[in-house]
Amino acid sequence: MSVYADRRDWLRLFGGILFAAGALVLAERKGSDWSDWAIFFTLLVATAVLYGAAIVGARGVQPLQDWESAFYTFAIILLPLTLAALVGAVDKSADGRINAFWILGVSAAVGAYTALRRGAWWQMLIAGIYAIASWIALWSKILDNPKADTIRWLLIAFAVLLLFAASALARERRPQAADLVTAAGISAVLAGALGLAGLSGGAAGLSGLVSASTPKPTQGWNVFLLVVSLALIAYGARSVTRGPGYVGAIGFAIFIVLTGTNVVARLKGDDVNAVSGWPLILLIAGAALLVASFVVPRMGAGAATTQPPPVGYAPPPPPPPQGPPQQ
Repeated sequence: MSVYADRRDWLRLFGGILFAAGALVLAERKGSDWSDWAIFFTLLVATAVLYGAAIVGARGVQPLQDWESAFYTFAIILLPLTLAALVGAVDKSADGRINAFWILGVSAAVGAYTALRRGAWWQMLIAGIYAIASWIALWSKILDNPKADTIRWLLIAFAVLLLFAASALARERRPQAADLVTAAGISAVLAGALGLAGLSGGAAGLSGLVSASTPKPTQGWNVFLLVVSLALIAYGARSVTRGPGYVGAIGFAIFIVLTGTNVVARLKGDDVNAVSGWPLILLIAGAALLVASFVVPRMGAGAATTQPPPVGYAPPPPPPPQGPPQQ
């Protein structure tokens, strides 16, 4: 927000955030004293105020306002909490996975609509994350405690669906495409990194929410995690946002931990200090690619070195024509 912004914008920003925070604090303190319906209405008021103020305050204003973006940020986090409170008020014994499916699905739809309608790019990322969780909740209910590898393939399948959606947005030159790629990367990296859940009791317990089996790392999933991470880093280097690169870096760090500690060998009872395997593969491949980068001639030598615009980039409008000079 510019320091020269209307002082009303500052008042609106801090007022909305403080009001919503006050509602959360009140609901937390009175959680054991008030009824479930009272907690629900407290959260509902906070969520409605944020969305309502954002819609009414920005009416007729084309560009996304800074305070408006902050309101959408807080509101999209409050929305699933509010819907979950509604479920608790109606029926505490309701099926958790079915309710997680529709609550996160509705929240994802609201986030995607906000991203496309008001140009709040990052809302598409939150929508993608909510959609991933909704997808897994649905299939964990349909398949009734699926195996860990089944969860992995479901994550990969949803990553592909997100990439198709991102491709459709990219063809329309929508900048939200990059955020959907980030969400797809999160889904794919989760599939490769799910083996970490088998290394600690806490992580295994968390994975038990959707699967009856404990996932184990394998060399095949290590290769998958490496390829996905490098692809995301490469895409992020030229993307309109850096989200894919950050997710790729996290996936690459997880790959280094899994292969550096030689988890697969530990599970098999093999020598974990062997130099062969991933250390040699990475050193040789990295050295070969570095040498090739200096030896291989530049493609289209002598041609212009300008790069095409990143996915989602929209060129600025041309300046208005100027009238004839005054006499």
